Amino acid sequence: MRISELVPPKNIKFLEAENKEKLFKKIADFFSKNNSDVSIEDIHSLLNQREKMGSTYAGKGFAIPHIKCKKIKDFFVFLFILKKEIEYDKDKKINYVFFVAGPDKEYSKHLSILSRIARMLKETKIEEKIRKESSPEKISQIIEELENKII
Repeated sequence: MRISELVPPKNIKFLEAENKEKLFKKIADFFSKNNSDVSIEDIHSLLNQREKMGSTYAGKGFAIPHIKCKKIKDFFVFLFILKKEIEYDKDKKINYVFFVAGPDKEYSKHLSILSRIARMLKETKIEEKIRKESSPEKISQIIEELENKII
């Protein structure tokens, strides 16, 4: 499964958040509005539970918070671009968030998506390429081009 297929332009959003907690609330609010099977509270709780297991900070200004839930029927990936850098963990700041949500029983697919995102972050300069872009269509195109280089 290609990241570029999971992150079409409609899944690229610009957000304002002052801190990690408010970021998670905004992600939960956005996701629940687009997936009526899951409540804001469910998503927010799952994000916080996952983060307690270990930070989802990925380096290069990115975080990859991810959840699994029995109420989610398919995989969803969103790229949130923060209008202002925030502290995600102590001394770790982010500007970008890949949020992954999927069914709780599809472990290998979930890991595959996370692995592909991590590989793209590690092997490309995605942060430099999308930094000045304001068009979700252009950002989606950049993701596809970068993904083609690492496949």
